[in-house]
Amino acid sequence: MYLHDVKKDVQKQLAAREVSIDRSVGSAETLYHIARKQVEQAAKGRANAGRSMPMPVHGKEDLSKMNEMAVRNTDGQLLRYVYEQVKDKLLANPTPEALSLLKGFAVMAEMEMIRRGQRLANAIQFGEFRHLPLKDSRGLHYAKSLRDASPRSALETVIRHFTDSAEQKRERRALTDALRQQLDRAQEQCAKASDYSSAINKILGDHCRAAGTWPKQVTPMLNSEQIAELREYAEKQPFLSTARREFGDAARQAEQLLHEREAAEAARQAEQARMNDLSTRTKEQSESRSSQRSDRDSYSRGR
Repeated sequence: MYLHDVKKDVQKQLAAREVSIDRSVGSAETLYHIARKQVEQAAKGRANAGRSMPMPVHGKEDLSKMNEMAVRNTDGQLLRYVYEQVKDKLLANPTPEALSLLKGFAVMAEMEMIRRGQRLANAIQFGEFRHLPLKDSRGLHYAKSLRDASPRSALETVIRHFTDSAEQKRERRALTDALRQQLDRAQEQCAKASDYSSAINKILGDHCRAAGTWPKQVTPMLNSEQIAELREYAEKQPFLSTARREFGDAARQAEQLLHEREAAEAARQAEQARMNDLSTRTKEQSESRSSQRSDRDSYSRGR
């Protein structure tokens, strides 16, 4: 009984959250449609006057927000758009740090692309065995697989066509729809990850050509969490697979680079602390000498 009450409370909170999200999305869509309509009207007016629409101009803050959104949502199309706006400046003098950072993005994007491809393959192969979320007539959620709800033979299919209740048929249709939606979602996510990885590799390739090097010669820059995730994924791959070897090597190189950067930062901070301490001692000595001269001057005037 307690768990039933907890489940109902969680479902109520999820429903309330869903309403809030829908309201926010609705507001954003309204603003988008208003802005789009204004642009269309302006374009039509300029076309009637024989003029074309000028290219959009974005400020630095807007470009930064779009870039963050592209990375967060693995949106290759948006990332390409932002890159085209700033490409000339970025390629003027690419630094080794920028190359390593891009190589890190490329490695993580490739891992995510392969991971989502594997999820799609699993969804296709084992989809009917998955427990999918459903809602009963009372509005409560439960889970069931299409395999459990479907007939196992042609004879059972014929029999259940006449014997299954309307609720059972509705449940089977709902499970079929839910499985199809999951497959569509998995295909969409797989294609999206592939497109994002392609966009990152294109940007990395441009930077490497501008710097006169090759992507394989660049060490990826990753943080400790990314390195652990990459190594864990590599170790789960087949022993002699290319993915295991390449991702394992990338994790090792990134870890070595991270240690070097941490050591350099520690040395920099130690040097800064030494300089600050030297400056403090110099200042104290200067103040002490000044105080001693003042004392001697006062003594001389007293005599």
